Amino acid sequence: MGAMFLFGLNNWVLKATYGNWLTGKLSDFAACFFVPFLISAVLGSLGSKRSVEHRVRIGAIVTALVMTLVKTSVLASSVLDSTLAVFLPEAFESTNIVDPTDLLALPFCALAVLHARRFERLASS
Repeated sequence: MGAMFLFGLNNWVLKATYGNWLTGKLSDFAACFFVPFLISAVLGSLGSKRSVEHRVRIGAIVTALVMTLVKTSVLASSVLDSTLAVFLPEAFESTNIVDPTDLLALPFCALAVLHARRFERLASS
C-alpha cells in the first residue's frame, strides 16, 4: 500500500514540483514493488487458486519483462503510452521515457516476492 501511495504522490505531486532524476527513479522503484501485487490481485479475482506468493512471483516476472521492454525500446514505450491513454486518460498524461538506467529498479520485483513469502508465512503461523 505504501509503494502505491509513494507512486501516486511522486507522479502527481513531486514530479510536478521537483521533476529531477530522483523523482524519475522513485516511480520505477515503487512500481516494481507494487505492480506484482496488483497482478496477483487480478489473478486472484479471476479465480486463481495459487498461493499469493506464487501469484506475486508471476506478477514480478511480468513486471520485469514489461519494464525491460518499455525502458529499452521506443516501440514498446509508445505502445505503453497509447494503452494507458486509452484506459486511464486522466491519470496518465505524461509519457514513458526510454531509459535503461531505470532497470536498476528491477530488484524491487524480487523484494515483492520476498515480502509475499514473508506475509504468507506470518499468516499461516
